[in-house]
Amino acid sequence: MGLFVLLGATFLTILALIPGGNALELFRGFIDGNQSEYRQATSPTVSNPTSNTGVARANNLRLLNDDSFYHAGYLELPVAGATGWAATATSLVRSGTDEVIAVLSAGTAFRILEEEDAWWYIERATGSGGETGWVQHTYCMINLPDVVPSIIYDNTNAYSSAFISSGENIPGITGARLYSFSDRSDGRSFNARLQRYEYIVPVLYSTAKRVSQAQRNALENGDTLIMYEAFRPASVQTQVADALSAFANANSDIRTGISTPPWSIGWFISTGISNHQRGYAVDIGLARVIAVEEAEIGGYRYRRITQFEIYEMPSPIHELSIRSITTVGPASSELSESIKNNPYALALRHYAMDAGLTPLPSEWWHFDDLHTAQNITEMGGNGNFRGNFEIRYILSVPPG
Repeated sequence: MGLFVLLGATFLTILALIPGGNALELFRGFIDGNQSEYRQATSPTVSNPTSNTGVARANNLRLLNDDSFYHAGYLELPVAGATGWAATATSLVRSGTDEVIAVLSAGTAFRILEEEDAWWYIERATGSGGETGWVQHTYCMINLPDVVPSIIYDNTNAYSSAFISSGENIPGITGARLYSFSDRSDGRSFNARLQRYEYIVPVLYSTAKRVSQAQRNALENGDTLIMYEAFRPASVQTQVADALSAFANANSDIRTGISTPPWSIGWFISTGISNHQRGYAVDIGLARVIAVEEAEIGGYRYRRITQFEIYEMPSPIHELSIRSITTVGPASSELSESIKNNPYALALRHYAMDAGLTPLPSEWWHFDDLHTAQNITEMGGNGNFRGNFEIRYILSVPPG
């Protein structure tokens, strides 16, 4: 434990020399290499707040533990027919050649037609009709509900932001619609693939696989993830950071809540480009499954959770203050008292970490996919993932 803290302090000292405001984001990579220090010795046992016994619970567990619902071992539905987006400028290559047909700008939407190794064959909408070609999916995001429909999606920032700080509303942010996927009051768009109104939730493809595994871990224990946010536009990131900073400058209680050493505002809302803009961060909660049903899309079976009960966590979702910390300090592996005393928060960490996701020390809901981050960095692309776009289009159709 002492060595972990010493190494963390040394790492932070090194990061202080890194220009460009990226030190905080890079520090999360250090945590990933020490996940065993964070992990509990045994899997946490979640005590359900209400009972769900008998035939109904037995049927739930049968469906939730059925491995036949997974496609290619990791996703609940195949990628064919799902909506994807270029996360950064991405080359569209003609079939059977190295010819670049076009360069897709960040945020360009397309429909995935098939997958082959590290490539997707896609069709994008153009003024003269569809244009097809191949893209490297390392640089692309996928609509998570298209491939993991069993998750409960509740993207609060798309209809009424839940961001608060030290229990207080953040002026201009709390309750505001920070971005929009549709003109509906709930922020959902019609998804022809799922045949229902649902949130658009872009994440990098490799991150989607890890989130799917985290959901699988939860389902096996009768739980389900709640997805509050994945991709967040850079403009919204800046808007929230500026509003919280101004609020803290005007209110000493808010300032204390985000800047009591060893914490600072950057741990609660990045003041630069965050991993949400890069496509490999997710904000998730946890609920108990009460009822689940089997459904079908294009000949593929999937599970849809029809009733659930949200577990009480150490703080409300998106409470930006030390009330939400998971460890006693950024460079410590010692869990905070609020986390240690909350079996549901421990269960969430267990499900996510066993899927290869890394918890953020300052927010119980935030997990980063640092494996994907490292892979992108090694390919020379991390600095180009800036999230300077908004997403409003969904092209999803049933797999066929």
